[in-house]
Order: sequence, then structure tokens, then C-alpha cells
Amino acid sequence: MSSPNAVGNIACLLSAMKVEAIPISPFRIKIALQNSAMIPEDGSHHPFSLGAGIIQISSAFELLKSSMNCISTNITDIKINAKNKRGIYLRELWEVNRIQEFNVCVKTKFNSEKELEKVVTFECPIILKLASESEKDFVKYPKYSRLPSNDISVHIDPTILEAGKAHYAEIVGINPQNQSLGPLFRIPITN
Repeated sequence: MSSPNAVGNIACLLSAMKVEAIPISPFRIKIALQNSAMIPEDGSHHPFSLGAGIIQISSAFELLKSSMNCISTNITDIKINAKNKRGIYLRELWEVNRIQEFNVCVKTKFNSEKELEKVVTFECPIILKLASESEKDFVKYPKYSRLPSNDISVHIDPTILEAGKAHYAEIVGINPQNQSLGPLFRIPITN
């Protein structure tokens, strides 16, 4: 029942955006839903089971009203590519028994037919940080980057982690000029 629930919430959000004349774009809606989701306080949250959290449609709408001006409506997505995957996934024994370097491509996608001048002049500074500091010892990365397109070097040392246990980390990219918006993109790392 999660899909009908999500679709119903998004329909309500779109309706409210139209009433308030808030510019609509799929990327803005995605960011608002992800960055306003509620993480359960009972400790049951795990990224493998709950993703970004539980939809909070009122919070998403408030985020759209207050913090989305810096996101152009012609941005359709920010894509992550790490060796042709949407993140860094270490699954095989040979992958977890050695230190590895990954070149992660972060690329902003645009609707180039719309507002072409904004596509050409788009530039955004990014602060990189871990979403949770609990797994910080096995991930090293630069602290700053830029959009629309950039490669980020990520150093992973799975040899220091407890064997037989799933580990998860997430590098998030935040615009320092609008930190209240939350992450513009996420680089998931699983081991």
C-alpha cells in the first residue's frame, strides 16, 4: 500500500502548489519529499528498510514554500554514477577485503528546451558530508565540490569493518547558501 499512499500525498502536494502558484518540477518535489521525511525515533529506522523516512506532506509543502527558490525548474535530476551504479556497492568478498578508490560522477540533468540561458550559467557550490557519523572511519572524501558536473574521489576502507554485518554510509551534497533545504543529492555506500 505504499505506492497508493505516496501517489495520493503527491497529488495533494501538487494541488497545494498550484493554489499557491509555486513553480512545479519533479526534482523539486523529490527533494521536498526526501528532505522532509520523518525518521522514526524508536530506533527502527534503517536505510535498507525505510529509505528517506515516512512522508510528511505538510513539512514537504512548507519546504517547497520556503527553500526551493535556489532550485531552477529546468533541473530535472542530479544523477550519481559510480562504475555504472547509483552508488558504491561492495558485495563480493574480493571487494570487501581491500581498500578501494571510486570516482563518483555527479551530474546535473536539465530540461535544455526550457530556459537555456539558466542551463549555461548554472553553478552551485556544494558541501559534502556524511549523513550519519557512525560509519565515518571507513569513508574518506573531499569536503567541497561544485555542480553542474563534477567527479568526486571516494576512498573506502572496508577492511576495518566488522565482518558479517551490513554497513551503510551516505555522502550528502548540500548547497551552503541554502542549508535549510537539505541534501541536493546522496551517494549511498553499502558494504
